[in-house]
Amino acid sequence: MPKPGAEKRSRPDDDSSDEHNKSLKRLRLAEEELQISRWDIGRESPAEATPARDPNNAAHPLGTAEACKAEYKYEPLDPSKNETRLLCILPIQDNQHQSETKMVHCTLSPASLDVPPVFEALSYTWGGDSNPSQIILDGKLFSVRSNLGTALQHLRYPSHTRIIWVDAICINQEDTKERSKQISKMRTIYQLASGVISWVSGPTTVTKLAFSLLDQLNERQRGEIGRDTRTIIHDPDNLLGWKAFLRFLHLPYWSRVWIIQELVMARTITIVCGEDKISCTHLIAIQKLLEVFKSDLKQLIPKDPIFRDTKRWTDTGPRNMTAGFENVLSDPPPLVDTIITHQNKDASDARDKIYALIGLTNARDSFEIDYDKSIREVYMDVVKYAHDTTGRLDIVFERPREAPKFQLPTWVPDWSSRFQLISRLHMVGNGSPAEVVFRLKEGIMDAKGFCFDKIAAISEESKTQYAFDDDVRYTILDFHAWRGFFRAKKGSASYSIEDDEAFCRTLVGNCFQNNPVKNSTSRSGYYHLIGAIARKSLIFHPNIELDEQLMEATHSCDDQWDHARRDAWSSMLVGWITTAVRKRRFIISSEGRTGLAQRTVNEGDMICIIRGFKRPVILRPRQEGGFIFLGEVYIDDGKKSSAEEELEAGKHKLEIFEIH
Repeated sequence: MPKPGAEKRSRPDDDSSDEHNKSLKRLRLAEEELQISRWDIGRESPAEATPARDPNNAAHPLGTAEACKAEYKYEPLDPSKNETRLLCILPIQDNQHQSETKMVHCTLSPASLDVPPVFEALSYTWGGDSNPSQIILDGKLFSVRSNLGTALQHLRYPSHTRIIWVDAICINQEDTKERSKQISKMRTIYQLASGVISWVSGPTTVTKLAFSLLDQLNERQRGEIGRDTRTIIHDPDNLLGWKAFLRFLHLPYWSRVWIIQELVMARTITIVCGEDKISCTHLIAIQKLLEVFKSDLKQLIPKDPIFRDTKRWTDTGPRNMTAGFENVLSDPPPLVDTIITHQNKDASDARDKIYALIGLTNARDSFEIDYDKSIREVYMDVVKYAHDTTGRLDIVFERPREAPKFQLPTWVPDWSSRFQLISRLHMVGNGSPAEVVFRLKEGIMDAKGFCFDKIAAISEESKTQYAFDDDVRYTILDFHAWRGFFRAKKGSASYSIEDDEAFCRTLVGNCFQNNPVKNSTSRSGYYHLIGAIARKSLIFHPNIELDEQLMEATHSCDDQWDHARRDAWSSMLVGWITTAVRKRRFIISSEGRTGLAQRTVNEGDMICIIRGFKRPVILRPRQEGGFIFLGEVYIDDGKKSSAEEELEAGKHKLEIFEIH
């Protein structure tokens, strides 16, 4: 983990009301620029740096803007040597012409990684390229993205050189072979660096306010003289600082996938925003300190759900980037687990959603980084690698999608998506080892399994959109609409308590297997939970009339649990349903089984068991032959024989499914 290394800064006078009013005005102007969104904590990252052409500019020892007419051209690195390039930022005083002081002058030289010189490494976001900056590199003009240009301006020293490694400049981004080789060395480069400069952003009103608050908290967590934490939290003069700090923790930098490796492998990290800086170790310590004061943080703006979510303070920023890598050197995590954990991170090159994490995992020496491969090829490689190393295929269930992208086969997750649009269903048991053959050139996976049922009827799509408290109303509407659909298909006269229990199990994918209560009637916990959710519907939808069976379940629930426990279980169940049903449909199979499947399924789609999956899956035949994969499905067998038992009895046959 990072070591302390940040300088203490003085902070502005807290008692200045004029300054406070000015800060308020500045923050309001900045809020639109740095607005936090629940879903889009957006950012951009690496794309290729392009040298500027034909500038017309006259004379610095290394060239001024007037003198540099030729574009910079990279000299290739020696493939027989373990080397990279290092950037030397020349001091301001070397710029002899006053008009050139804003132009950053640098040199670029090869450097051995076996016996490296002392250097620092820069960690930053690439940002957009609509307004590029220019530096002078070895006497030639060289274009960099604006965020890097700002960073170099702030990082150069007044009177001596500074040697750093910067990926956009030290790697020839237009040479895919060099790029592939150098990126595989990035773990080593950040390990060897004397320190990592974490350039989160340039100076803004928001960062100034955030760092002013961080100074106060930093004094407290280090045990220095200062106000206690609770006083700092509740000081009304600090409210702007708290808003700014929250925005700071959600700046684009903290969502970039490449930042993870750059921070995890660093010896020391200094987090920088313009002239403001703090040790990463100290910032993480502040976040840990705030865990003790969660109830106080919730009171800052009680009606704002973003402020009430204390994980936005304690589990974001550097803690989110470095969590799970405490033993990365001695016990690196599996590649697939790491990809899943950080699938919400962002990268402008979709291949980097994989490549940026390889150096931190046990796949470092076995999964090749190759930028000559397409996104389709890289993502297929991940599925094959998961199968080859684990013998399983459950990775296919990750990142379900509804529209084709990058020409991906239907059995390949789309890792470019930042959000899990559909939740994973609860998994039971280990399943059986996969029996597959990959035909990667054709994008085909030949998988052994069997079809044991088909979809006979599907409900309307779930109305639930997001897993937030304000969607409880929609979840309860789904409950009643789907239960009405199930009753109509079964026939109201024959609809039983057992059917209600099966319905409830299906809605949550049977994630609650240990009953919360068993009573003398031997009813399962699901029966009492049916009553609990029916009771909740009386609160949110009093106009919906409960039928006799729901009323009976409600009374049973009231008899079984006290008021507090009933409310707790009903809230828990609604939460499970909200998560499980979003973008799904309730299905009934030809054999009378109930299920929960992705909303894109149709009547007639096949319900199959595929070796290597823990869940049944939905396959659809293609007119041109083969099948497409439509995701996992929960199937409630109830009192029926399981699919595997039916296979053993000879009811079904194993076959090879050609999945495209």
